[in-house]
Amino acid sequence: MARRHWVMGVLCAWATACATAHALADELSPVTKQVEGYVVEVQQGDLVLDVGVSARLVVGQRVQIWRPLSIKHPVTKRIVKDRFLIGELEIVQVRPSLSLARPWSELAREPLPGDVVLVAGAALPAPSNAEGSSGVATPSDTTSPSAAMQPSPSTGEGMDGDTRGVLALFGAMQGASRQRRATEYERFARSHRDSKYVAFLLGEAEALRVAERSEELRPLLRSAPREFEARAGEPLRIALEIVRARGAVLHVRSPQDPSYVTLPMVAIGPDYYAVTIPKERLVSPTLQLFVEAVAEDGTAAPVFGLPDTPLEAEVRPIEMQDAPAPMRTTVKLWTDYADYNRFRGNDYAWQTEGEFGLRLNDEGARAVRSGFGIYRGVGGSVDDLDLRDLEPRDVGLTYGYLEGEFAPAHAFSLIPRVVVGLGDDGVTGGGQILVRIGNDLETNLLFGGEALGSVGVRGIAQLELAVFDRFPILFRTEVANQPAGASPSQDDDEGDGLRALESTDVGARGIFEVGFRAVDTLVLRARGSFQGRTIEHAGPGFGGGVEYSW
Repeated sequence: MARRHWVMGVLCAWATACATAHALADELSPVTKQVEGYVVEVQQGDLVLDVGVSARLVVGQRVQIWRPLSIKHPVTKRIVKDRFLIGELEIVQVRPSLSLARPWSELAREPLPGDVVLVAGAALPAPSNAEGSSGVATPSDTTSPSAAMQPSPSTGEGMDGDTRGVLALFGAMQGASRQRRATEYERFARSHRDSKYVAFLLGEAEALRVAERSEELRPLLRSAPREFEARAGEPLRIALEIVRARGAVLHVRSPQDPSYVTLPMVAIGPDYYAVTIPKERLVSPTLQLFVEAVAEDGTAAPVFGLPDTPLEAEVRPIEMQDAPAPMRTTVKLWTDYADYNRFRGNDYAWQTEGEFGLRLNDEGARAVRSGFGIYRGVGGSVDDLDLRDLEPRDVGLTYGYLEGEFAPAHAFSLIPRVVVGLGDDGVTGGGQILVRIGNDLETNLLFGGEALGSVGVRGIAQLELAVFDRFPILFRTEVANQPAGASPSQDDDEGDGLRALESTDVGARGIFEVGFRAVDTLVLRARGSFQGRTIEHAGPGFGGGVEYSW
């Protein structure tokens, strides 16, 4: 190998034609470390690079240009950084700190400032002469031992025909496959048996064929999972398709592990290997891993991830399942008095209800409630009561009801109620329908309507505030023709000579209620209200209640 490098050093020395072979043999040593720079500006097709003489660049040299990428992984949410080759550039001018380059061939992408430039195995600069500096280009292909030292064709000044022929061969083979280069090197050696480079070319051809055979025997990953569903505390099974492998091992580590843990993979079919990572190894937030495959000759090589840059998978933390909410039972009792006419006793309503309810779920069939109610009142139209001074009509209803609450979503529900009762005219009925925006255990808004036997109808809007845990607050408005919303016959059934009332006027109510949570299960409530049918036909109201839950 050292002799091969020495021969290539001599070829580079002849290409520069600047010193004797003995002097350059002491100076030239293969530079295999890559120098990295960046495109700092693009000017009318020329690329300004931030590398120059200090990077051993020479005019005519070719360098690689790479596009850096930084992408947020859609599964692991981590930033993945890499770069991709987009072509080669030719150095056209070199300065101490900068250089000027142009595309050597068509690039896969338009060059941009920030693109990475790689100078692989840069050649030493040649001494200056009257015409300026000249240099030897270094190809980017380093697949063979001396590839980094292969010069590009030069003018051939100061070279013999043998050397010019070898340089022309190297130039023609740039970018060719290993097999083709080995074949052409052997063909050149057979046709130029007197060349002093025969031994070198045959050795180079043999090295290329060995590399090709090694590549053909090396295990190859054919398929692998694109993403992992890794959960903390749960085992993870991984299966890979690896051809030309005698076996495979998985190296894995969690954040708290100082080093990798090796797990042998089991053959589950031709070219298929699988392993189960124990649950102890899966710890949030990430899991690092790579896979090595064992070739037929016993050598191992990474095929899935690398030790220095392992693959990372997000390990989702254990999701605690919420325990099903226990069924909540509630008993309520409330009463409400509303005076519509300045306590004159001719337009008022008194309603009392008791309720037993079960809260089943948060969504779906949320609750079922059943209860009873007593409604008593008197009323009539403003004209009959205030102007004609007629006697009000009595209204009474004792009823029972069944109510359900159905919630297709956490913050929306529908509440229908069916009412059956006994009034002055016998059995009667009614109903109520409410829509709840929000959740009954949180701040929510109710609105809807009610029709209640001969009592009348009313529209309802109610806001329940759960801002203060110990002091639940309620605001409610009603628009209704209760309590005497339906009229009796025109005839005087009792024969007392008084005219029966035919209708009532619509009134409005405003209600404010505040509760006090004495203990977690017991709430006491008090309310005040104001209602009226006109400015002069109005009055206050009050009420209260108690609620117990378990």
